[in-house]
Amino acid sequence: MVLQISNQELLAPYLQVPIAAPLLDINFGFARARVLDTAIELKLFTHIAGGAHTCSALATVAGCNAQALQGLLDALVGLELLQRKREAYSLSALAAVYLVEGQPGYIGSHLSAVMEQWDTWGNLTEVMRTGKKKLRRDWGSPEGREQDPGMFTHLFPLVFPAAWQAASQLDTELQGRVLDVSAGSGAWSIATALRHPQVEIIARDEPGLLPDLHEQVSRFGLQERILLQPTQLELRSLPSESFSLVIVGHVCRFKGARKSQALLRECYRLLQPGGKLLLADVMPNDERTGPAAALMIGLSLFLNSQEGGVFTTTQFHTWLRATGFEQIKELRIGPLPLLLASR
Repeated sequence: MVLQISNQELLAPYLQVPIAAPLLDINFGFARARVLDTAIELKLFTHIAGGAHTCSALATVAGCNAQALQGLLDALVGLELLQRKREAYSLSALAAVYLVEGQPGYIGSHLSAVMEQWDTWGNLTEVMRTGKKKLRRDWGSPEGREQDPGMFTHLFPLVFPAAWQAASQLDTELQGRVLDVSAGSGAWSIATALRHPQVEIIARDEPGLLPDLHEQVSRFGLQERILLQPTQLELRSLPSESFSLVIVGHVCRFKGARKSQALLRECYRLLQPGGKLLLADVMPNDERTGPAAALMIGLSLFLNSQEGGVFTTTQFHTWLRATGFEQIKELRIGPLPLLLASR
């Protein structure tokens, strides 16, 4: 007996379903990332800013095959990083700010550092099956942090706007000494120093990252007020109750749960009574259903560190209260969650 299937039933799997465009967009994401990375490597945005506006001119200064380069330039136009009028290419506003070497907002070195994870992500299926990962470097270790300035000290243009707004929400009469436990690009230290001219800041990081940090501090003329300290001098060597503010900016996710809780206990010891802890990090919601970027960063940390991970605001609240902090205020600077805890 042959079952009769109506045209409606045959068509339903094709017409009465969500469109597949989001899947295609995700699937082709690797290509867009590679186009951007190649353009940065070839310094195309910098060359255009310097006056090379045609494909032939760019091929000459970048040392490329003109026919091959044409396709890459077209793709960059499609990604809205370049604009084209007849044969001349120009930069989009986004590219002009963030992708031209020598500009204050340049983040090309950070974007290139992210692309260095290419092979790591290529092994994702194997890692999922075996649970074993081969770390190119452990971002949660001092050595791994020190060897990857693109991930830590070259983020100033991305971090500073949020740090500037956060510093404005601190006590207007903030005085005394401030500790930035892992200063990275210096954005948190510099924003706090500029907003609160009465404070002196100790900004700590790995020795290999301090030259970049010193350069950024010097740009703002803050060498006398932001003192750099290598992490070889352990936090426990600093006297108790000696800081009015401790900044933990984007540190905990690299350290993982165990080390983060130990760090928060040390921060509590270092704070004066009434002092505050400013904690900024990537935080998924309690159900771990979003934001998507936080969940992707969590997977990235699993692949690139021994103990790193993303933690919810509830987890941070629990750790802070267990440490002794009583008043915990949640702030939000755009999409960035911040916690301000008082001793």
